[in-house]
Amino acid sequence: MSAVFNHALERKRKLVEFNPFSTGLRLPIGKASEQSRCFTDEELQKYIEVLAEEYNPDEPEMTWLPLIMMYSGMRCNEVAQLYSDDLQEIEGLSFFRICMNVERNQRVKSSVARDVPIHNTLKELGFMQYVEKMRQAGEKQLFLNCRYQASPG
Repeated sequence: MSAVFNHALERKRKLVEFNPFSTGLRLPIGKASEQSRCFTDEELQKYIEVLAEEYNPDEPEMTWLPLIMMYSGMRCNEVAQLYSDDLQEIEGLSFFRICMNVERNQRVKSSVARDVPIHNTLKELGFMQYVEKMRQAGEKQLFLNCRYQASPG
């Protein structure tokens, strides 16, 4: 999400005034209840507008990763390493199948597989059409610019 905000800041016509993710979301010292706050509806709407305005077909992950994270609660790495067959449907319910797959370098924090429903808003925004486009192109991984890199050491 920080990368998307940085991109919006670096444009000639700034789309946002600051990047709330640039500091690792460090919060001021204070009471626990005061340290965190939810984004307002207006802030979230502005963020979604920035993502829509800045959509680049050469970098679809810059739009889809934060949207999927917002609407599913999935971790960034879980979204970045999705393959088209990780999206499944049973009895009309579409979901992401999140699990460890060493052969495909898919790592997850928990060793337990889980299914995460695909939010209707993602469908309305065209995510399923994007997935179908990748499948028709013969691409197995959904976000081609997100490649596995083994951590050093």
